[in-house]
Amino acid sequence: MLLLISDKLMPITVKRIKEKQRQADLHLVDHR
Repeated sequence: MLLLISDKLMPITVKRIKEKQRQADLHLVDHR
């Protein structure tokens, strides 16, 4: 059950993580 639920939620979580990662990368570039 949990695996199926997490499987459906995965794409959304991955998208959010990638967004945050990209924003963090932009911050690092800005500070340089």
